[in-house]
Amino acid sequence: MTYNINMSYVKFLYLLAACTIFLSSFSQHDNHPQFVQEVVENANGKVDSASASPTVDLEHFTFEKNDDKSRVSVRVFIELPKADGAALTKIRKCVLALLDGDGDTPQTCFNNHARNFIQEYGMPEDFENEYMEDLSSLAEDSIWADKVTPQFIQFRTYSYSYIAGAAHGICGYMLHVFDLNTGKKLTDEDVFTDVEAIENLLKTTGYKNYLKENGLTESNSQVDKTGIGANGNWGMDGDNLIYIFNPYEIAPYSEGVLTFPLNKKLVKPYMKQSSALYKYWFGEEEDVGLRERGTRPYLRAESSFN
Repeated sequence: MTYNINMSYVKFLYLLAACTIFLSSFSQHDNHPQFVQEVVENANGKVDSASASPTVDLEHFTFEKNDDKSRVSVRVFIELPKADGAALTKIRKCVLALLDGDGDTPQTCFNNHARNFIQEYGMPEDFENEYMEDLSSLAEDSIWADKVTPQFIQFRTYSYSYIAGAAHGICGYMLHVFDLNTGKKLTDEDVFTDVEAIENLLKTTGYKNYLKENGLTESNSQVDKTGIGANGNWGMDGDNLIYIFNPYEIAPYSEGVLTFPLNKKLVKPYMKQSSALYKYWFGEEEDVGLRERGTRPYLRAESSFN
């Protein structure tokens, strides 16, 4: 009995030694892209030139806080529509709430966001550990409008965080589509007449499209097909409806962020003709005022998975 306990203890020591060696040589920021230079230069709440759009005036805010005592850095880029009318004012408030629900200005939201992250993940002042002395925690968030049309505006959020001592950071994308006439954030039920039909398409055609675009087959894919569904994280990308699944949602961390595309013609029979997306894709109105910037986040040139 004593022999078994001692051997377990020895194994534990070997494991602990391996972990500490790994952590002592690991710099969590080396393997991740840096800020886009223009964002760094406009940091700390300054407003740079608003994006040119025929339908919506947008303004940018960038913030950065480095807390040496807690060894935490918090960085934010946020793009907001100017409060011009009831709908845009409502959208502006909703986008601010994506960063922090208690603030009414970009600066207040950032302050709350940074304070909460520091309180939860910051190192205590009296914390001492020689193997973690070079490690720090980091939170980076980007919120920007990647599509503006006469009917709707689509915001994309990109969040990355690393907690000191963790094996890796975690990142994810979220899509938020707002009706420009009402200011309402659109849900699956607002756009589709049959959400179950959309889910079936995601599990079949969407999954096959994902495999094809990533050079995978069902035999080497790690996706849990039972978890595929209408998760509310949807938007438009060209002529496709896309659903995004973030790490651990339907696949392990190593699979990264997954995108399931469905062509607009495929989903047309299940769309409400009164919805902003249907009017944009299939309506008689001329497609003017389109502004697309794709998936490029402002704080990071690429996802940490690339």
